[in-house]
Amino acid sequence: MFRVLFLLTILIPLFPKEISVSILPQKFILEQIVKDKFNINVMVKPGFSPATYEPTPSQMKHLSKSDIFFSIGVPFEKNWVPKIEKMIKGLKVVDSSKGIERREMDSFKHIEEKNNHHKDHGHKHSHNGKKDPHVWLDPMLVKVIAKNMTDEMVKADKINSKFYQKNLEELNRKMDNINIEIKDLLKGKKSNKFMVFHPSWGYFGDRYGLKQIPVEVEGKTPSAKQLKEIVKIAKEKKIKILFVQPQFDKRALKAIAKEIKGKVLPIDPLSYDYINNLKDVAKKVSESL
Repeated sequence: MFRVLFLLTILIPLFPKEISVSILPQKFILEQIVKDKFNINVMVKPGFSPATYEPTPSQMKHLSKSDIFFSIGVPFEKNWVPKIEKMIKGLKVVDSSKGIERREMDSFKHIEEKNNHHKDHGHKHSHNGKKDPHVWLDPMLVKVIAKNMTDEMVKADKINSKFYQKNLEELNRKMDNINIEIKDLLKGKKSNKFMVFHPSWGYFGDRYGLKQIPVEVEGKTPSAKQLKEIVKIAKEKKIKILFVQPQFDKRALKAIAKEIKGKVLPIDPLSYDYINNLKDVAKKVSESL
């Protein structure tokens, strides 16, 4: 019996502890830092939207085994993080996006207002006040997220602090490299506007001098009247490629594509394969400009 207990005390530290994150891009970032020293549990699985997601019982079980939960400001966290903190005592919740200034969520209504502005010079643009959570789609902001994660890991596991810091430096180099690649890919384009269903790409656009034109209206599929206005804008801007993420309905974009004789292409803001995915998105957007 003593021998069994002795073996268990040796083996237990060999089993990685668990950390939870909200979305797959966070898993990619954290894995670059901790490698195989921790298991990483992702709350929003592939194919699900952070806007409508609710944790399953099995995910809550994983969360209860976690030492840390890294949030990032996606919609489901607003209701669920306070519940999680009450239900799971001792779980440390850390905002991995702290220190990042949030931009406002782009909206088709803002574009409508700008187009109609000349009709009413006294008109003031209204904003929906919603903050854009998609900070991870700017590789330079990924460096901030990674630093926040690394700082927390150093606190939690001081023995491996040099290991985590070294891995952070390597990740930063990767982000610098992809930033240069994307800048080179997008420079010298005639247009800087691209059309998307859901406005996920604001930070990406800000970084590379691009403007996304969202199709959805405050989270809803556009009305027939609004679709007509979107088609008009697409024709004016000579837009032929429309982008949609896999988590959203493609019907509205297909209707627009038919009217402008264009096509619909997928781009995924929630892909785990962060670097290759961002390169793919940049290439598709570049070809659409």
